[in-house]
Amino acid sequence: MKENNISTVSKQMLFAMHQKELSQPAKLFYALKIDSKKVSDLKNENKDLIDDMLRIADGNSLRVLQSVNYLLESGYLTVGSVSAAPSGDSTIFHGLRMSAKGIDFVEDVTNGDKEKIK
Repeated sequence: MKENNISTVSKQMLFAMHQKELSQPAKLFYALKIDSKKVSDLKNENKDLIDDMLRIADGNSLRVLQSVNYLLESGYLTVGSVSAAPSGDSTIFHGLRMSAKGIDFVEDVTNGDKEKIK
């Protein structure tokens, strides 16, 4: 049975973000835009990471929004600023990247502390 709670889904997304961080340090998203139907980067970058995040969230863009908020509130991600789209129907995260705490978490789990994922 697939885990569907916000904490576990969010941490799985963090692993996908870590893979991107390894190949593209300190730049996950220029401006990640999330609404009820779509997740996109306003510079049209990182489609592979967005696809991974949506796959982990079973295609649910609102679950991606919940997960990004969870990861920010937990200190695993940092963001330069957050704003609403001019239409008011979406959220835009400017300068989203992994924090040192997020990197440490992923590397601890990768190196054997599997209980942390729960």
